[in-house]
Amino acid sequence: MQRTDLERLLSQIEIFRSLTDEELGLIVDISNQRKFYRNTHIFMQDEPMSHVYFVASDKVKIYRNDPTGREQIVNFFQTGEMSRTTGCSGRIHTLRTRLL
Repeated sequence: MQRTDLERLLSQIEIFRSLTDEELGLIVDISNQRKFYRNTHIFMQDEPMSHVYFVASDKVKIYRNDPTGREQIVNFFQTGEMSRTTGCSGRIHTLRTRLL
């Protein structure tokens, strides 16, 4: 993704909408882009939280497994949405995330 595409994507996300172009540029400067393949877990339950994720394309499923191992879907995130606060308790992920 080109820098201008990343700026456009981030500017559409609610927490960044009020930023100036200069402030948004600073966020882009410290951003890392990663590509995940379908059915890949982005983070797992009980892993330390180390990143904030923004969905650039496709759809991400947020879910947890109950004590019997059954999957419980909590939410979905699509292009332009973020998945930082969902599934975090302090600094540990309480949910799992998988690219669909």
